[in-house]
Amino acid sequence: ASQLKLTINDGRMVADIPELGLYGGGGSGQLVVNAKNATPSFAGKFDLGSVEAQPFVTDVMKNDRLLGLGGFKLDFSANGSSQAAIMRSLDGSGRFDIADGAIKGINLAKLARAVAEIQQGGLNPTAITSAIATAQKPDEQTDFSELLSQFSIADGLVNAPTISLAGPFVTMTGTGNVNLPNQTLDLRLSPKASTTMDNKGGKSI
Repeated sequence: ASQLKLTINDGRMVADIPELGLYGGGGSGQLVVNAKNATPSFAGKFDLGSVEAQPFVTDVMKNDRLLGLGGFKLDFSANGSSQAAIMRSLDGSGRFDIADGAIKGINLAKLARAVAEIQQGGLNPTAITSAIATAQKPDEQTDFSELLSQFSIADGLVNAPTISLAGPFVTMTGTGNVNLPNQTLDLRLSPKASTTMDNKGGKSI
Protein backbone atom coordinates (compact mmCIF):
# COMPACT_ATOMS: atom_id res chain seq x y z
CA ALA A 1 0.00 0.00 0.00
CA SER A 2 1.34 3.42 -0.99
CA GLN A 3 0.11 6.98 -1.37
CA LEU A 4 1.46 9.60 -3.75
CA LYS A 5 0.72 13.30 -4.16
CA LEU A 6 2.26 14.67 -7.36
CA THR A 7 2.53 18.38 -8.15
CA ILE A 8 4.06 19.77 -11.35
CA ASN A 9 4.36 23.53 -11.70
CA ASP A 10 6.37 25.41 -14.33
CA GLY A 11 8.89 22.58 -14.84
CA ARG A 12 9.24 21.65 -11.16
CA MET A 13 7.87 18.34 -9.90
CA VAL A 14 7.30 17.46 -6.25
CA ALA A 15 6.33 13.89 -5.40
CA ASP A 16 5.25 13.56 -1.76
CA ILE A 17 4.95 9.94 -0.60
CA PRO A 18 3.45 9.84 2.91
CA GLU A 19 3.00 6.07 2.70
CA LEU A 20 5.40 3.81 0.83
CA GLY A 21 5.15 0.03 0.95
CA LEU A 22 8.31 -1.77 -0.17
CA TYR A 23 9.93 -5.17 0.41
CA GLY A 24 7.56 -6.19 3.20
CA GLY A 25 8.09 -2.94 5.13
CA GLY A 26 7.09 0.66 4.78
CA GLY A 27 8.06 4.27 5.16
CA SER A 28 7.77 7.66 3.55
CA GLY A 29 9.65 9.88 1.14
CA GLN A 30 9.80 12.86 -1.13
CA LEU A 31 11.36 13.40 -4.56
CA VAL A 32 11.84 16.83 -6.15
CA VAL A 33 12.88 17.28 -9.79
CA ASN A 34 13.49 20.86 -10.94
CA ALA A 35 13.79 21.28 -14.70
CA LYS A 36 13.27 25.06 -14.76
CA ASN A 37 16.94 25.78 -15.42
CA ALA A 38 19.22 24.56 -18.20
CA THR A 39 20.66 21.89 -15.88
CA PRO A 40 18.03 19.84 -14.02
CA SER A 41 18.40 19.35 -10.27
CA PHE A 42 17.18 16.55 -8.05
CA ALA A 43 16.59 16.13 -4.32
CA GLY A 44 15.07 13.38 -2.26
CA LYS A 45 14.66 11.92 1.18
CA PHE A 46 13.43 8.47 2.08
CA ASP A 47 12.92 6.69 5.39
CA LEU A 48 12.08 2.98 5.31
CA GLY A 49 11.59 0.54 8.19
CA SER A 50 11.18 -3.24 8.63
CA VAL A 51 12.32 -3.84 5.05
CA GLU A 52 13.31 -7.37 4.05
CA ALA A 53 17.02 -6.98 3.40
CA GLN A 54 17.51 -9.85 0.93
CA PRO A 55 15.24 -8.67 -1.93
CA PHE A 56 16.15 -5.02 -1.27
CA VAL A 57 19.92 -5.64 -1.46
CA THR A 58 19.45 -8.00 -4.41
CA ASP A 59 17.81 -5.22 -6.42
CA VAL A 60 20.24 -2.50 -5.30
CA MET A 61 23.55 -4.41 -5.28
CA LYS A 62 22.77 -7.64 -7.20
CA ASN A 63 23.76 -9.68 -4.12
CA ASP A 64 21.37 -12.00 -2.26
CA ARG A 65 23.59 -12.97 0.70
CA LEU A 66 22.14 -10.55 3.29
CA LEU A 67 19.15 -11.64 5.39
CA GLY A 68 17.20 -9.74 8.06
CA LEU A 69 14.88 -6.81 8.62
CA GLY A 70 16.36 -3.39 7.97
CA GLY A 71 15.78 0.29 8.33
CA PHE A 72 17.17 2.61 5.64
CA LYS A 73 17.42 6.41 5.56
CA LEU A 74 18.70 8.51 2.67
CA ASP A 75 18.79 12.25 1.96
CA PHE A 76 20.37 13.35 -1.31
CA SER A 77 20.70 16.13 -3.87
CA ALA A 78 22.24 16.22 -7.34
CA ASN A 79 22.19 18.00 -10.66
CA GLY A 80 23.11 17.20 -14.22
CA SER A 81 21.83 16.49 -17.70
CA SER A 82 23.11 12.90 -17.86
CA GLN A 83 23.33 9.91 -15.55
CA ALA A 84 27.12 10.33 -15.28
CA ALA A 85 26.83 14.02 -14.38
CA ILE A 86 24.15 13.31 -11.78
CA MET A 87 26.29 10.61 -10.12
CA ARG A 88 29.34 12.92 -10.03
CA SER A 89 27.35 15.67 -8.29
CA LEU A 90 25.52 13.46 -5.79
CA ASP A 91 25.65 14.73 -2.18
CA GLY A 92 23.81 13.51 0.89
CA SER A 93 23.81 11.24 3.91
CA GLY A 94 22.12 8.14 5.21
CA ARG A 95 22.25 5.05 7.37
CA PHE A 96 21.13 1.45 7.49
CA ASP A 97 20.38 -0.82 10.43
CA ILE A 98 19.65 -4.51 9.90
CA ALA A 99 18.49 -6.63 12.84
CA ASP A 100 18.30 -10.37 13.49
CA GLY A 101 19.84 -11.35 10.18
CA ALA A 102 22.56 -13.43 8.60
CA ILE A 103 25.22 -13.38 5.91
CA LYS A 104 24.78 -16.37 3.61
CA GLY A 105 27.64 -18.44 2.28
CA ILE A 106 30.08 -18.39 5.20
CA ASN A 107 30.00 -19.50 8.85
CA LEU A 108 32.66 -17.52 10.71
CA ALA A 109 31.86 -19.22 14.03
CA LYS A 110 32.40 -22.67 12.53
CA LEU A 111 35.65 -21.45 10.98
CA ALA A 112 36.87 -20.14 14.35
CA ARG A 113 36.09 -23.41 16.10
CA ALA A 114 37.85 -25.41 13.37
CA VAL A 115 40.96 -23.23 13.49
CA ALA A 116 41.04 -23.43 17.30
CA GLU A 117 40.99 -27.23 17.12
CA ILE A 118 43.70 -27.21 14.45
CA GLN A 119 45.91 -24.94 16.57
CA GLN A 120 45.71 -27.36 19.48
CA GLY A 121 47.02 -30.20 17.32
CA GLY A 122 49.62 -28.15 15.46
CA LEU A 123 49.26 -26.08 12.31
CA ASN A 124 48.35 -28.15 9.27
CA PRO A 125 47.84 -26.29 5.95
CA THR A 126 45.66 -29.07 4.53
CA ALA A 127 43.40 -29.07 7.59
CA ILE A 128 43.08 -25.27 7.47
CA THR A 129 42.15 -25.36 3.77
CA SER A 130 39.54 -28.03 4.51
CA ALA A 131 38.10 -26.02 7.42
CA ILE A 132 37.76 -22.90 5.26
CA ALA A 133 36.06 -24.87 2.48
CA THR A 134 33.62 -26.42 4.97
CA ALA A 135 32.75 -23.00 6.45
CA GLN A 136 32.12 -21.49 3.01
CA LYS A 137 29.50 -23.90 1.71
CA PRO A 138 26.38 -22.33 0.15
CA ASP A 139 24.11 -23.57 2.96
CA GLU A 140 26.29 -22.04 5.71
CA GLN A 141 25.59 -18.63 7.22
CA THR A 142 26.83 -16.22 9.89
CA ASP A 143 24.01 -15.05 12.16
CA PHE A 144 24.05 -11.55 13.64
CA SER A 145 21.84 -9.51 15.94
CA GLU A 146 22.67 -6.14 14.37
CA LEU A 147 24.50 -4.76 11.33
CA LEU A 148 24.61 -0.98 11.02
CA SER A 149 26.43 1.89 9.37
CA GLN A 150 26.13 5.61 8.79
CA PHE A 151 27.46 7.18 5.59
CA SER A 152 27.89 10.50 3.83
CA ILE A 153 27.97 11.27 0.10
CA ALA A 154 30.06 14.03 -1.49
CA ASP A 155 30.48 14.39 -5.26
CA GLY A 156 29.39 10.78 -5.76
CA LEU A 157 31.79 9.35 -3.19
CA VAL A 158 30.06 7.41 -0.41
CA ASN A 159 32.09 7.39 2.81
CA ALA A 160 31.19 4.89 5.53
CA PRO A 161 33.49 5.62 8.51
CA THR A 162 31.88 3.08 10.82
CA ILE A 163 30.45 -0.28 9.84
CA SER A 164 29.71 -2.65 12.71
CA LEU A 165 28.23 -6.11 13.15
CA ALA A 166 27.41 -7.91 16.39
CA GLY A 167 26.09 -11.39 16.95
CA PRO A 168 26.62 -14.73 18.62
CA PHE A 169 30.17 -15.99 18.05
CA VAL A 170 31.13 -13.05 15.82
CA THR A 171 31.73 -9.28 15.76
CA MET A 172 32.97 -7.08 12.93
CA THR A 173 34.11 -3.51 12.36
CA GLY A 174 34.73 -1.82 9.06
CA THR A 175 35.24 1.36 7.09
CA GLY A 176 35.53 2.37 3.47
CA ASN A 177 34.37 4.21 0.40
CA VAL A 178 32.15 3.51 -2.59
CA ASN A 179 32.89 5.57 -5.70
CA LEU A 180 29.59 5.70 -7.57
CA PRO A 181 30.77 7.44 -10.79
CA ASN A 182 33.70 5.03 -11.21
CA GLN A 183 31.75 2.04 -9.83
CA THR A 184 34.56 1.00 -7.47
CA LEU A 185 34.68 -0.23 -3.87
CA ASP A 186 37.39 0.37 -1.29
CA LEU A 187 36.21 -1.36 1.89
CA ARG A 188 38.03 -2.91 4.83
CA LEU A 189 36.02 -5.31 6.99
CA SER A 190 37.62 -6.90 10.07
CA PRO A 191 35.55 -9.82 11.40
CA LYS A 192 36.44 -11.51 14.68
CA ALA A 193 34.98 -14.95 15.31
CA SER A 194 34.96 -16.61 18.72
CA THR A 195 34.34 -20.13 19.99
CA THR A 196 32.02 -18.71 22.69
CA MET A 197 28.54 -17.28 22.05
CA ASP A 198 29.12 -14.07 24.04
CA ASN A 199 32.52 -13.50 22.37
CA LYS A 200 34.24 -13.54 25.76
CA GLY A 201 36.99 -15.99 26.55
CA GLY A 202 37.52 -19.05 24.39
CA LYS A 203 39.48 -18.98 21.16
CA SER A 204 39.11 -16.25 18.57
CA ILE A 205 40.41 -15.50 15.07
